[in-house]
Amino acid sequence: MAQEIIAVSTINAFGIFSHYEAEALQMTTNARATGQEWPFFTLFDFVTEAELLVNQTKTGKFMALHPLVELNQRKQWENYSISNLGWVYDAQVSNGVGGNVIICPEISKEAYLCVAEDSSPENVYAPVWQIAPAVGDNLKLINVDGFAIDGFTTAFEQTMQSRRASISDVTNLNNTSEYPESLLLTPIRQNRQPDSPIVAVLSAVIPWNDYLENLLPEGEDGIVVVISNERQQFTFEINGPHAHYLGPGDLHNPVYSSFVIANDFANFTGDSSTTFGYNLTLYPTQQFEDDHTQNHPRTYTLAVAFVFLFATSVFLVYDFFVERRQTRVLMTANRSNAIVNALFPANVRDRLMEEHETATKDKQGTNAFTPSRPNIGGLSQSSKPIADLFTEATVMFADIAG
Repeated sequence: MAQEIIAVSTINAFGIFSHYEAEALQMTTNARATGQEWPFFTLFDFVTEAELLVNQTKTGKFMALHPLVELNQRKQWENYSISNLGWVYDAQVSNGVGGNVIICPEISKEAYLCVAEDSSPENVYAPVWQIAPAVGDNLKLINVDGFAIDGFTTAFEQTMQSRRASISDVTNLNNTSEYPESLLLTPIRQNRQPDSPIVAVLSAVIPWNDYLENLLPEGEDGIVVVISNERQQFTFEINGPHAHYLGPGDLHNPVYSSFVIANDFANFTGDSSTTFGYNLTLYPTQQFEDDHTQNHPRTYTLAVAFVFLFATSVFLVYDFFVERRQTRVLMTANRSNAIVNALFPANVRDRLMEEHETATKDKQGTNAFTPSRPNIGGLSQSSKPIADLFTEATVMFADIAG
């Protein structure tokens, strides 16, 4: 079950990652096809594609495009963002709302508050541009520098270093009323070549339960999954197709520590260069043990004992009858031997015994195709008279009284 959780959670993660990678490639292709130069890029059918992507990946609060704006492009970018809000009006029409759209006119260092960013520790800005869903407070995030969003900076550095998708630390770890969430950052390249410069990133808030849903069949309950990186730990319990958040920290029962199975998150190959910095550590629970060990041992013990007693009884009865038969055979043999001893001298008795044994062996050596020899006068033709030749002898006849 633990191996199945590792395998299916990896498939779930790759499914989510592949959707965002496909969208990043679509933006690269669209920019080249429409002649737009980064960071001044707008995907005109963003609303439709974003809605599809959000539904497919169960994205949390938002997904957003962050073009990378160099320091000398800041003013030009702020003018561009104010002048190209058509996609926002399209989103409002799609959601059945209307009215004026007001965004922060400059790159902001505060989420949901328009406070001008006065410096850039990364020597580049990553303002939120196109965002989905593009309604309500999400519109207040437009032009907010990504580096002002919890978890963005670490994930961005990992993305730039590895040149692939990265997962941030959990941003709401201590909020046990919600599933823990991390930012997923996917790089967007200037062209399709793998070594092409990264010109933007897609960010999405992904709840961790999305990776852990539908891992086991209904009825297979009670496996604890501890997810951790170098800075954080949090625990889920898998019950069939559902994942339940238990809280921050390693909350497995120490009784089952010896049953641990661990794996890098979303990593089948065992190659550390392909990991996302998280580990999955799995343990069973008391419920899992109860579900898989309640096999009525008392009933089986009684059944085994009954079979043993029955077999012993059969053996004893068999031994009794065999011993009784052997006793009867021995008694019959003793009586026969006594009769022979009373009728014949010892040398005659011994010859009779030898002849009988020889005749028995000859009989056992014949088969149905061997012609039988006639028995004349109670003796077979092969029988020899029991007699001794004495060339000289004296015979005495005597009547001894008493």
